[in-house]
Amino acid sequence: VLAVWYTTVAEEGPECAQAAARWRADSGKWDAPDYLFGNSDRNTHAPVLLNDGKRLYHFCTQSLAGWDDAAECLRTSDDNGATWSRPRIILTREDPRRMSQPCSAFVAKDGKLVLALDGDFGHRDERIMLSADRGETWKVASGDLKKAAGKYAIHPAAVQRNDGAILTFLRGPDPMPAFASRDEGETWEAVTTPFPGIGVGQKAAALKLKSGAILLCSFDSKGTLFGKKGSSVFAALSLDDGKTWPHMRQVEGPHGYLSLAQGPNGMIYLLGPGTVSYTHLRAHETKANLVCRLLLE
Repeated sequence: VLAVWYTTVAEEGPECAQAAARWRADSGKWDAPDYLFGNSDRNTHAPVLLNDGKRLYHFCTQSLAGWDDAAECLRTSDDNGATWSRPRIILTREDPRRMSQPCSAFVAKDGKLVLALDGDFGHRDERIMLSADRGETWKVASGDLKKAAGKYAIHPAAVQRNDGAILTFLRGPDPMPAFASRDEGETWEAVTTPFPGIGVGQKAAALKLKSGAILLCSFDSKGTLFGKKGSSVFAALSLDDGKTWPHMRQVEGPHGYLSLAQGPNGMIYLLGPGTVSYTHLRAHETKANLVCRLLLE
């Protein structure tokens, strides 16, 4: 498991760069954290990792005004992150549809790469980008999730349904805003969810499992699911593409901005800041609350 996060004095500062640590299967513990990527006097923000089975994609922004006025950047690795390609800009800050922080990514059934992003300057819009040639060229979709919500809704966690539609879950009002697109992000339609809305310092994570089920990890912020109001994290499993969620359970450990991945052996990993700061990974490299293994299948 390769985990990436910020290393900085302030999230909006020009010193913001990215660190990483690797959880090795043969050792069962984290390597010491190390520097991964950054640019001098540029805010290098919002890392998102994507693995298509052969290539590892590392998305992030290079920003001038805090995390805004951003250019979308991409690096790739064909050796599990041992070496990386030269970073390149896939969406310039001068583009009329310039975006800001990458939030989630997946490989679609037709092989396209799908990247869900926040809008620039105050999250003015929320859109997806798509690439049909393994990241060489990109298209910004027209549909604005924030406009579809009609309210402040950000940080899309995106997956693909079995029917090919793109399904997104966002941070914002209660109940949790969710939208589906059948035309690759050109238009969005609202989807009903049983989940409470989440707020500042929180981001949901969604993953299409190898079984075909959809896994969503988020926060029971109002105590409506488990009766404990606050930041209780839960995992919910849908076997019918998000229509119903018959399996839910609380998850101890991670909080904040969540991230999900599934290994080749079916193991599911949920990563979040947790009760131990990332800066203490070296001292607490065997703490189980840094990687929660959810055997839901």
